[in-house]
Formats: sequence, C-alpha cells, structure tokens
Amino acid sequence: MGEKQTTIQYLTQVKRELTAERERLIRVEKQLLSVSETLDLLLHKEEKGAPLGFEIRQLHGLTQVQALVRIAKSNGGTLKLRDGKNLLISAGLVQDTKKASQRIHGAVTRSGVFEKIARGEYRLRQNGTLSKNNGLRTSGLADTLDAQSINPKLV
Repeated sequence: MGEKQTTIQYLTQVKRELTAERERLIRVEKQLLSVSETLDLLLHKEEKGAPLGFEIRQLHGLTQVQALVRIAKSNGGTLKLRDGKNLLISAGLVQDTKKASQRIHGAVTRSGVFEKIARGEYRLRQNGTLSKNNGLRTSGLADTLDAQSINPKLV
C-alpha cells in the first residue's frame, strides 16, 4: 500500500507541474499570436495603405457600397478610394483588379451616400445610411422613383 501511495503522490506532483507548464505555454502562445497579428497589421498598412486595425472580415457578405460605407465609418467618415480599393480587393468583393478603381469610383458616385472633398477622397453625407437602392441598378417603376429621390443621376 505504501508504494501505491508514493506513486500516486509522485504522479499528482508531475501532473501539477505539467499543468503549470501548459498554462505558461498557453500564455506564451497568446503573446505570440498578438505579436503576429500586430506585425501583420503593420505590414499590411505599409503595403496596401489600408486603415490600421481594420479587419477585412467585416466586409464579407456586403455589397461594394455597403463595404465602402463601413470602411468610411471606421475611418471617421472619410473614404480614400485607394484604401477602399485595396480593402475590397482583399475581401474579394472586386473580381477584376485591373478595373477596380473605375468600378469603385462609379459605386461611390452612383450611391449618393458620399460627397467629394478632394481628389480620391470622399466623406459620408449627413445621413450616411444606405437605402434599398443605393448603388444598385433599379428594375421597375417603383424602384426607379425611389432611386430618383435618392440620387437623380441614377435614372
């Protein structure tokens, strides 16, 4: 019986030490992940000129105009077309990268949600919200009338 008790005590001590080591390794893994993410953000900022700290995951499942509005809101209400283009390409919302600038410029001007403040820079209008037809082609008389009230250039 004494030998069994000694073995149990020994194994219990080894388990405590290994558990403590595992917790230390988990903390190190979290630190490594944080450093890696920070480095990745900084490198992408330099390469693509994207707003620091913006997560591309926020753009998945959105239309181009909705994504541009979200980018502008995260950047204090302003949108630089270059940043928008790079983020939309990274998120996979723009397929043809050669014509991405023209498509994004067209989406911004057609949407009626932005106003131009400088070359390549736009600011969200006061309402800054998307209605049913912002940036979309219309397909019916009711939709056309709604689109005209938003932006007469659409029709």
